[in-house]
Amino acid sequence: TDGTLSKVAEEIRVLAPALGKTATEFSALAVESAKLGVAGDNVVEFTKPIAGLSKISGLVGEQPAKLAKSFAALSSITGASNDDLANYAALASRLDDSIGGTIPNIVEFTRQTAAAGKIVGIGIGELAAYGSTLESLGVKSAVSYRAVNSLLVKLASPQTLSADSIEGLRQIGFEASEMADIMKRDAEGGVRLFLERV
Repeated sequence: TDGTLSKVAEEIRVLAPALGKTATEFSALAVESAKLGVAGDNVVEFTKPIAGLSKISGLVGEQPAKLAKSFAALSSITGASNDDLANYAALASRLDDSIGGTIPNIVEFTRQTAAAGKIVGIGIGELAAYGSTLESLGVKSAVSYRAVNSLLVKLASPQTLSADSIEGLRQIGFEASEMADIMKRDAEGGVRLFLERV
């Protein structure tokens, strides 16, 4: 409606400079968010953390729109609210500063592992930390998210394990069914325990 559009336009005019964007840049990002299915009255709140990360990271051209697509995917896959996404954006920025990795790669890693994380009960913040850590160790994004997806599924689903994988778990002191039980109770703790043993 006209009232919603006027409200959104006013919010953009006020918020854009605070987030280091021109009103035109923020509007373009909000339009991209709307194209991804974000409702009109929700679009400004959804776009705020994306605009902030874009500014912090120096993203230009199509990169902010790609970030918006990743955030929309995270919301869709995990059911993350705007508040969850804002907290995630702040965490991604802190990880970029303290551990390593780049914000676009951390977000892409999280997007690529979000479905497996949801299945086993690992949130987007923990996934971001895994991605940041792996990137800081020099592991390429495409390799790291495939490895983490595979690891999460295999640790949680003993029926998917090969005989060699079952034997590998035994060599570090776990039966496959025992590891699956640990993952059901505390998936993040299970991953940490597995990594400590290897």
